[in-house]
Amino acid sequence: MSLFQHKVTIIGCGCLGLSILEAVYYQGHHITATRTEKSASELEVLHKFYTGIRTTTSNREAVKNANVILLCVKPYAISDVCDEIRDSLSGQLVISSAAKKTILEIQEYLGGYAKVARIMTGLFAREEIVYYSLGKNCSSIDEVVVSSLFKKSRRVEEQILAHRTQAACDIGIIALDIEARIKELSALGLEEKDGRILYGGILQAIGKRLEQGFTGEELYNLVTGRSIESFTAKIRKTLEEGGHYDRIRDMVRKTVEALNGIT
Repeated sequence: MSLFQHKVTIIGCGCLGLSILEAVYYQGHHITATRTEKSASELEVLHKFYTGIRTTTSNREAVKNANVILLCVKPYAISDVCDEIRDSLSGQLVISSAAKKTILEIQEYLGGYAKVARIMTGLFAREEIVYYSLGKNCSSIDEVVVSSLFKKSRRVEEQILAHRTQAACDIGIIALDIEARIKELSALGLEEKDGRILYGGILQAIGKRLEQGFTGEELYNLVTGRSIESFTAKIRKTLEEGGHYDRIRDMVRKTVEALNGIT
C-alpha cells in the first residue's frame, strides 16, 4: 500500500462524519463506514455515491480492517466508542473530530497507549482547511498520514482547535442572516435564485480578498471610501453604539472557553 493511501474506518456518519468521509474518499483512501444498527439502512445509500466503500454496523470489525480510525461521533459518545474498540486496536492511528474531548482524555479511554490525534473542520471538509493536533504517542509518519487524508490541512496547538470549531459555527450563523436578506429581496420582487447569486458572489469576493491578505478594516475602507458619511459607516456606528460587536466577541470567547473545558 502506498504511504499516501490508507484503509480508513470512519465511526459515525452524521453530518460531520459524512463531510469528512467525502473529503477522505476523494483523496483516494479506502473507506469503511459504520453506524449503529438503528440507522444501518442509511449506510446503504452511501454505496450509490462512493464506489468501493464498505459499510458495517460493527465498530470492532471495522477497526480491525483499518490502519486509520476516524471517530466522528458526538463528545458524549466518545468514551463508549473507545470502550468498544479498545481491545481491537493494534497500533492504528485514532483521529477524533469530537469537540471538548482532549487528546489526553481519548488516550486514557483507550488505555493510555494509543496514537491519538484530533481534527476540527466545518461541514465542507473537502473544501475547507482541516486543523489538526497530534498526541505525544504520534510520530512524524503519523503527521504525514493525517495530512494525506485531506486536501488542505494545518497543524496547530490543541487549544486552537476550539477556535476552529467556533469558526465552523459562523457558517450557520452567517447563512441564516443572509437567508433573511434574500427573503426580503424576494418579497420585493427579485427572483430568489438571483438573490442567492448576489450573496454567493459577494461571499466569494470577500473570501478571495481575505485569502489574498486583506484585513477586515481594509475591506471596510474600500466599501466606505473612508467616508464617515457613507451608509456603511453609519451602519457601523449604530452597531458599535449598540454594543453589537462587543456581544459577538463575548459570545466567541464564551464558546471557545466552553469548547476548551473552561467553566
